[in-house]
Amino acid sequence: MQVENTRTPDGERCLILIQEFNASGLNRKYLLHTDRKNVDEINLVIDDIMSNKQYSLDD
Repeated sequence: MQVENTRTPDGERCLILIQEFNASGLNRKYLLHTDRKNVDEINLVIDDIMSNKQYSLDD
């Protein structure tokens, strides 16, 4: 499958996404640092995104 042949390692893809975000000109307030979170905390991260007005696009 063609998609599989173009995959990058997860860490590299994360760096690419950060670079794309930084270059996009979007407001940095929408960046949520999860580098100190682990997989077990995913529900807390989701709850934070859903309830924190900082991440609302309605402003």
